[in-house]
Amino acid sequence: MKKNNYLLLMLLVVVFALVFIFVFKNWYKEKWDIKDNSIPLWTPSNVVFPTEEPIIDNQENSATWTNDEVQYIEKKEIEDLEIKQEAEIKQKEIDIISLNSAGETGKKELCDDIVDPELKAKCIDNSYAAKASLHNNPDLCKIITDIAWRNNCLDDYYNKNALKTQDYNLCKKIINTNLRENCISSIIFQKIESTDFKWWIEICSELNKESKINCEKRFTTQNDVEILQKAIISLDINSCKKIIKIELKNKCRDVINFKLALNLKDINKCYLITEWDLKTKCTTVLNNINK
Repeated sequence: MKKNNYLLLMLLVVVFALVFIFVFKNWYKEKWDIKDNSIPLWTPSNVVFPTEEPIIDNQENSATWTNDEVQYIEKKEIEDLEIKQEAEIKQKEIDIISLNSAGETGKKELCDDIVDPELKAKCIDNSYAAKASLHNNPDLCKIITDIAWRNNCLDDYYNKNALKTQDYNLCKKIINTNLRENCISSIIFQKIESTDFKWWIEICSELNKESKINCEKRFTTQNDVEILQKAIISLDINSCKKIIKIELKNKCRDVINFKLALNLKDINKCYLITEWDLKTKCTTVLNNINK
């Protein structure tokens, strides 16, 4: 009997415990649910939350161009490029005109409006070169920034003044080898062929190898030279036939025809001259006289 009562008591304790746990659990859950819903969260009044935009499927809603729109855009880009290229070409043409004008007049201010920096530098150098030539002033050549152009400017000055004064020592200042040798050779051979030249063979040493040989040959054909000089003094063109050396013979005829053309003011005599430079000089002089 006691044993049965004990088991019954234990069963009641277990049941009571389970009921207590169930009731407590529900009470606890309801308590915290009420607490979460009853206490509002405080939000500052001056905070503005961004409006959420709906998510758009980029693939379905992305912008697409029609063929006409694509062609229009491409055409517009091509037209803009062509306009830009035409403007650049036109500007370059204007720059080149300014460069050439500065080279003719020596006016540096013509270079001021040139856009291309490289062309502008060339224009300024060109103006100094032209001004140096116009005023016969080598100091202006030294202002030129381009070394090659500066040397050409100085070479032109020395060559022009050497030929003008018949001073071949000025030729020696020329930097360009070919121009320097041509300058010396031209002056010396003009001196040799001059009727008032005092013959001395040492002058040939100023020439390069080939020209030196030709120069010395002039002295070995003294007879031809004497005939040449006498023929030129007397303007006896028939005496030229006695000259053996062909070069001197042609020179004899050319010089006499040149002098006769000037004396008689007969331009037809100029056309008988075989040497091109002398013929050009002859026609130029007579044309100026006849004006």
